[in-house]
Amino acid sequence: MGLPVLSRQDKRDLAGHISARTLETKRDLFPLITYLAEDCPHTILLTPTAYLPRQDNGTPAESLKARIKFRMACGAMNESLMRGELPTSPVVKFPPELLNPGSEHELALRYAATLMALRASDKCVVYYDMGIDDDMLYFMRAARAARVPIELRCLDLPGVISRLPVTTTRRTQAEESLAAVMKEKAAWLKSVFHCCAESLSDGVRAGLFDKLKDRSLTLKDRENMAAYFAASKRVVVESPYAPWSYPESGSLEKAFRTIDEEANLFYALHCLRTRFLEGHYAAASHAEFTYPGILNDTIEHERTLGIAAGLAKTCGWELSEMNMDRLTSSGMDKGAAFAKMIGREVTYRYHGSDWPWEFSKPEIDFFISALEGPR
Repeated sequence: MGLPVLSRQDKRDLAGHISARTLETKRDLFPLITYLAEDCPHTILLTPTAYLPRQDNGTPAESLKARIKFRMACGAMNESLMRGELPTSPVVKFPPELLNPGSEHELALRYAATLMALRASDKCVVYYDMGIDDDMLYFMRAARAARVPIELRCLDLPGVISRLPVTTTRRTQAEESLAAVMKEKAAWLKSVFHCCAESLSDGVRAGLFDKLKDRSLTLKDRENMAAYFAASKRVVVESPYAPWSYPESGSLEKAFRTIDEEANLFYALHCLRTRFLEGHYAAASHAEFTYPGILNDTIEHERTLGIAAGLAKTCGWELSEMNMDRLTSSGMDKGAAFAKMIGREVTYRYHGSDWPWEFSKPEIDFFISALEGPR
């Protein structure tokens, strides 16, 4: 059994539900996966590099700018989804909790994973509202070398710092800034880019395997590592996202739900990190589409769109991994059912002591020992 076959009318109906924001999980999920997989372009989104707020160091102004850059990436994800694209944003997908930019080994993995995603994309979209940094230029060169079409967009962000409204003048200033950067870097963009090899020799592959074990990759390895990722099994990471159901809806219960949701997100990032460090390209839609400004998991239309987009992006992948340390959820059950439906291998994994949080299982003993203090 596979995905449903859709007629043109079915696709028009789904497009209408998307634009009217009336998707329903039970009715639309599997047809929507087919529609997104067949009709929507895989799109890599380039925005200025940013770190999540809790990882920021530096002045308050630098911290605020990093937050704005991250929210801009989330806004680009939202706009891309509403345009009917299947987006991947390196800024959103690889936060510091997943791959630490302070480690050259993990930075090389981040570059390699982004290069692999770019090569598999139908187009590359550059959002230039806050300028174009060196990372964006690097991936624009890679897109050009891989013959991936490049499209320029402006989100028309409000003047968050200056408090100025969006105006034609501000958009013109952004476009003039873009033109200046493109003129200055024109020769560099046209220079030869040594894009990822289509395949690796046994010796190069063995060398990368050893470096993965020793965590000694350098930035010189990033193009070869992208080919290493492409030749390895791609892994869909399944783990819980929705928090436990608490009986009341007061402030304390909402706080508990928020804590549980945060713990689930960090667990998903831990599972993804483990796979990347092992040399596998991995994805978890609930660690990409649920940040504020992208999709809201509590709204059925947006939750359905997020689940379907995540499944559509990974339709041809080889492995679904069910991570069990924080128990299971209805979303994980849907992911496993989908994997079996399309004939994908499903495995189960416990991280045990590798998962650092003591509350990996909701047992009262943890809270009692926390109150008693260290023994």
